[in-house]
Amino acid sequence: MNAVTRELIVLVPGSARLARGSQRDRLVKGMVTTIERVKVDRVETADVPAGVTRLHASSGPVTRAIDIVEAYWNDLVPSPEAAGVRARFVRGSSLVVYWGFSGVWRGFQNRKYLTLGLIGGGLSLLTWYYGTVVMFVQALLSDQTAGPVVSSVLSPVMPFVTAIGTWKVWALATLVMGLLPVNVLVGVMDLTKRYLTNERPAGEGTGLRNEIRRRVKEQIEAALAAGPYDRLTVVGHSFGAVVAADVLADLPVNVPHLRFVTLGSPIELLTRRERWLADEVRKCLERPDLAMWVDICAADDWFASGSDLPDGGRTRVVDLPLRGSFVDRLSGRTHRGYFDVDEVVTTLIDSPSAH
Repeated sequence: MNAVTRELIVLVPGSARLARGSQRDRLVKGMVTTIERVKVDRVETADVPAGVTRLHASSGPVTRAIDIVEAYWNDLVPSPEAAGVRARFVRGSSLVVYWGFSGVWRGFQNRKYLTLGLIGGGLSLLTWYYGTVVMFVQALLSDQTAGPVVSSVLSPVMPFVTAIGTWKVWALATLVMGLLPVNVLVGVMDLTKRYLTNERPAGEGTGLRNEIRRRVKEQIEAALAAGPYDRLTVVGHSFGAVVAADVLADLPVNVPHLRFVTLGSPIELLTRRERWLADEVRKCLERPDLAMWVDICAADDWFASGSDLPDGGRTRVVDLPLRGSFVDRLSGRTHRGYFDVDEVVTTLIDSPSAH
């Protein structure tokens, strides 16, 4: 009779505002359908807790029961496009300043693909901000309560508003918005600023970083309570890699084997903007119970920079051959394509002795 070990995989997803469990289901589908040398089956029994997907991976004399959960935090992501015109104008101004005057733009002469991704994000932000400025000025001019003072102040900028409202400029903006997922990219840049600065909603309440970190920590602890488990693997995809590293830096866990896997991580890039993130990465690497941090990133992923880890010892850096067309890379579809790639699934499925 085969021995059975129990493992837990916790997925900390990226920032997309998707339904709870949808990213977990994508990962599970990739794990079941991609790998060939290990038999992976989905378990449908009454003893599987709600919110958990259980897989059986059979290879040799050992059968591994793998529970997969999603540490969902996406409902906390704010939506800048849902705000009013005035709020969008103020928000857009702060984003232009925060990202425009930033260390993330330095040192990219040797990172041509990431530079193209950043340029795409910058164009998206400027296009979104441009439309917001035009609507903001027009809303003020049409506001009957604004009074003659506002009209006199805006009069000098009216030629500029008229100029940027020409069909040629709008045609260029339409082209940019057609090629790029503008609202998605602006939403990511907005969320990243809020998280990195622990911004409070309307200047009050709890900071967003604190809220997200608490939510993810509680879900990992709740999942571990269903154990005991022989191995815990925390998987952070996209901005979820930042959140996962932030949580894992101080998370008390009690498992024999702890792994951290980052997919399409922007950590290296964002440490150039906020140095506290580098401190969290260092704390993760210094955990005595960390068996391995596997950082998987693709050169064709224009929205990831990797985690900038030293390759060796308790870290492993994987340069993923994740291919995509120019439009796929520019639009971010390549960035979303990690879950059903053999190298990723093999890393997650391999037995503890393989690492």
